[in-house]
Amino acid sequence: MGYNDAHYFSNIFKKVTGKSPSVYMRELEA
Repeated sequence: MGYNDAHYFSNIFKKVTGKSPSVYMRELEA
C-alpha cells in the first residue's frame, strides 16, 4: 500500500467519520 493509497483512505475516512483515522482509533481505545 503506497502513500497515495493511505492518503486517499484518510480523506475518505475523514469524510465519513469527521475524524482522522488516528484520532478515531484513539477514541475507540479510550
